[in-house]
Amino acid sequence: MSGVVLDKRFFLCWGVFVLAAFFSPDAHMGYVAKFVLKVSFYSAAFFYGVYVLLALLPPRVEEWVKNLLLALSLACAFVRFFVGYAFNMDVNQILLQTLYNTNTAEALAFLKTQTSHLALILALVLGCVLFLWAGRFKWVVSRRLNLILLGLVGLGVGVHVGRTAYLSAQMGSLRLAPPEVLDTLPLIKEARAIYGSLQAGAGVAQNALGRPYHKDYLSVDQNNVPNVVLIVGESASRDFMGVYGYVVPNTPNLNALVMGGGGGGLPHPFFFGHCAPPFCTPGGNF
Repeated sequence: MSGVVLDKRFFLCWGVFVLAAFFSPDAHMGYVAKFVLKVSFYSAAFFYGVYVLLALLPPRVEEWVKNLLLALSLACAFVRFFVGYAFNMDVNQILLQTLYNTNTAEALAFLKTQTSHLALILALVLGCVLFLWAGRFKWVVSRRLNLILLGLVGLGVGVHVGRTAYLSAQMGSLRLAPPEVLDTLPLIKEARAIYGSLQAGAGVAQNALGRPYHKDYLSVDQNNVPNVVLIVGESASRDFMGVYGYVVPNTPNLNALVMGGGGGGLPHPFFFGHCAPPFCTPGGNF
């Protein structure tokens, strides 16, 4: 390995995640400077470690992987920035699983309502393009300096681990991994969230396939509220199970409640529309 080359792609990958950190909800739950410094350090350490490993590859493969790394980093950083700036949310398993379980047309319809942030997003994209076009600098790190930087990264991580171990020992337990470090690293945070959401979604689908359908697709839970029908479905259809005026013939009991309004000895129901409980488990929210 002749040396590690830190080009404009390295600094852009690092910079976009630092910028997104200013709009993260975690930054506003404590000290903003402390959170941004943590993201800056671990982002720089992550990308530098990746570049050290890429220096071992053939030049053509190294360039291709660097371009792929840049594309993935920009996509993940823009998602972090958008959800943090527009919704004061973070990229996590709950957010991705909500999108995973949401009708595609409904999700796209919701995103189309956020056009007020389009100008800012386009400005950031233009800034990244200009940086890549105008930037002509690169930093060739020698072997000696590379060892020094790796030592500083190891020292910083070691100090953080030692601080975590000391504080956890004061509380009666021993922890070595600093809290939320994996949720700070670029790409690792998004990969863990995607994997967790897909795994949870597959588990829910597998459990649902093993359950028999109830009569008329209606079920009554224990400790239920009388005369309340909670319908969870695709609200984009606007006609789900006859609630919006369309009578579905295979749900006679529910249609009788909707159309009859208590006729024939049936109670008067209460309908709550547009309910979007997370993970499709409304029991805990009502």
